[in-house]
Amino acid sequence: MEQEIIIQNIDRVIFERLTLEAERQGTEIKTIIVQLVKRSLGLEKIVDKNINYYDFNYLAGTWSNEDYINFKTNTSEFNQIGKN
Repeated sequence: MEQEIIIQNIDRVIFERLTLEAERQGTEIKTIIVQLVKRSLGLEKIVDKNINYYDFNYLAGTWSNEDYINFKTNTSEFNQIGKN
């Protein structure tokens, strides 16, 4: 169940920044305020950077073993950074 909170006596500068951020994100000021509260309380959804996503696999081609070997051979010199 959602609750309502009324915030009074908002500083003009804060209100302007909230307005600008809402416009930048294409949303309402109240959405920005909820985002800020969640972030400050540590409740914002955390993205796990260790998760492997496969959403766009269909856009990528697949390499044959021969393609892979050719790529590794042709780019091996890039692993020699600083070794003249």
